[in-house]
Amino acid sequence: NSLPHAEFLKDLTNFQSLGSLILPFTPDSKLGDDWQEHYPEHLTSNDIGLYNAHVALWRLLCLGWVRTFARRHLRNRDELHVRVYLLPADVGGKYIERNSHDWDYVKKLMAYIDSSKEAWEGTQDSHRNNPPSIRSRPSNRDSLFYLFNSLPSPAPSSNVSCTFSSYAIDSLLDRSMGLPGLETGLYAYQRRSAAMMIRREAEPIRALDPRLEEIECPTGGLSFYDQTTGIMFRQPRYYDEAKGGLLSETMGLGKTLICLAAILATKGHWPQIPPEYSLNQHRIRTKVGSLMQMAATAANRDRIPWRSYLQLISSGVEDLASCRRVLEQNVPTYTIPAPEGRRSRRPTTVLPDKTIRLCSTTLVIVPRNLLSHWRSEIAKHIEKEALKILDLDSNESVTPAAEDLLLYDIIIMSKNRLVEEMSLETNLQNACSCLDTGCCRCSAKFGYNSPLKDLHFLRIIVDEGHDFSTFGRKNSAVAALANIRVERRWIVSGTPSSGLLGVEASTATIETLGGLDGNDSRLIQAILESRRSSGLAIETNASVRRSTLQQERKDLEKLGSIAVDFLNLKPWSNTKGNDAASWKQYIMPAEDGQRKPKSLAGVLEGLVVRHRVDDIEKEIKLPPLHNRTVYLEPTWHDKLSLNLFILNLAVNAVTSERIDQDYMFNSKNR
Repeated sequence: NSLPHAEFLKDLTNFQSLGSLILPFTPDSKLGDDWQEHYPEHLTSNDIGLYNAHVALWRLLCLGWVRTFARRHLRNRDELHVRVYLLPADVGGKYIERNSHDWDYVKKLMAYIDSSKEAWEGTQDSHRNNPPSIRSRPSNRDSLFYLFNSLPSPAPSSNVSCTFSSYAIDSLLDRSMGLPGLETGLYAYQRRSAAMMIRREAEPIRALDPRLEEIECPTGGLSFYDQTTGIMFRQPRYYDEAKGGLLSETMGLGKTLICLAAILATKGHWPQIPPEYSLNQHRIRTKVGSLMQMAATAANRDRIPWRSYLQLISSGVEDLASCRRVLEQNVPTYTIPAPEGRRSRRPTTVLPDKTIRLCSTTLVIVPRNLLSHWRSEIAKHIEKEALKILDLDSNESVTPAAEDLLLYDIIIMSKNRLVEEMSLETNLQNACSCLDTGCCRCSAKFGYNSPLKDLHFLRIIVDEGHDFSTFGRKNSAVAALANIRVERRWIVSGTPSSGLLGVEASTATIETLGGLDGNDSRLIQAILESRRSSGLAIETNASVRRSTLQQERKDLEKLGSIAVDFLNLKPWSNTKGNDAASWKQYIMPAEDGQRKPKSLAGVLEGLVVRHRVDDIEKEIKLPPLHNRTVYLEPTWHDKLSLNLFILNLAVNAVTSERIDQDYMFNSKNR
């Protein structure tokens, strides 16, 4: 085994050109103008940082991770020019063991590496005291507010592999095709937003791992470097973006109508069987089925949206009822194997395998006060009988059986009803012995089992879903959603958090500014630039800078909760031992407002569907925004309520002595 190991290390093509290191020249090095594989053992320099890089490089040489070639600098004869080659993490794993802790030496080395082609060739003057290293590149100080409002407007393409999704996108983008069942004409930006929703659902883009950045090698080609861990790869690593995201169009631009248009365009579409359950799922008949049964099975297996086709050809056709009945009896299913029970001498109950039915239904979860809004929007924009809708608004109403839920295109539920529906399963989690919460079927032993858990829904839309974000812990709504199997997930909110606000909302605080109205592009651009820096790094008031940065941290925590708990976005939702990524480590800004370059911007681009105000203004002339502050005189009851509230705060501060959790404003009571 030693011979292949030596041959591998001898082959320089297995290494990646990293950059140049400039060291003081010592006569005893006996180096001339020709390259020699050499590195000086001793360093004569008072530069502490350079000394640390020297120590790190020696450690990597001992590990066999790097190779170095040196010669006397062509321009600065009192300096030594060293070329450094690094063995990437994804090359030679069977020959060289890579310990994660040793990548810290690469980080120290990178602080003094010059990766430019000029330095590699030795055609430029020395930068030994201040090398243009990777670490010295400017970090991203752009604030969450600025990045959110600078996202490019949706530009969807129908070039997807799924024929039915491609047709749905075309039906939205092409006005001449029309959208059956929609009574209201859509604006161009609404068409693009709905089409982008379907585009992301049907074929999520494979994006570069947000923890990595592309580094141009001095000899050509690219490396992929993680600044946080120091790990470098030769080949890029990709993750699929989420099948869903955040629909964050500005308030009043028709987010509900956009959702309804996306539902209509994908009526009857089927979700895919999860890959982990996709093997051996073909049903074996006990006897030969009829031609109609076999055709229905083939149509469902190929995920043909037959419901929309049957609706289009329903007039004048007599035998559609039998066709529909056979198709509904042969809906696609998959089986989740029963979890293996623990070995015990006591008799145990053997749970059966669980069969899950695929469902083309969209589940809409809304706050209770928005139920009437969705009803009115559906009545206003959708033709009667275009969509079959189930309204579960009352806690007393019984949830239909799973085979009945399959027949609906939309199921509307309040957030409270969803939590109540799953409350039994949630309360039993402490007594659950199943290894996977998503496969838990202990509730079958205790009685009620929600029919929602027997279906795999096409899509879920959570209106005003920013309430579902609780970073670091799961509230009852998030726990309830975890019990529902769904392929495509959307949160609809124009204000996902106080930092994720449209810039046009900020104009409402400006009553007059040089005669500009609230929709003026110059005013919007001025507001963006004034809030561009994260933590207001140019702000001289330390308290203002600190409070702004704290608010941005809270906003990013909410965004992280949405990405991890609701959207299951990779790599942030990866479990420990499975390439886990820390949202806090890579996305949250440092104390000075800096964050890793491109990480947050890339995450936002893959999550948010939103138009910039100036792009909408090019198509639609919105009425000018005028603002006037109106001060209301509080009534006697208003004053009484406020005084009682302040009195309670004062009493709490005195009796609790402002210590421990008895104090209302203690950090643990947030």
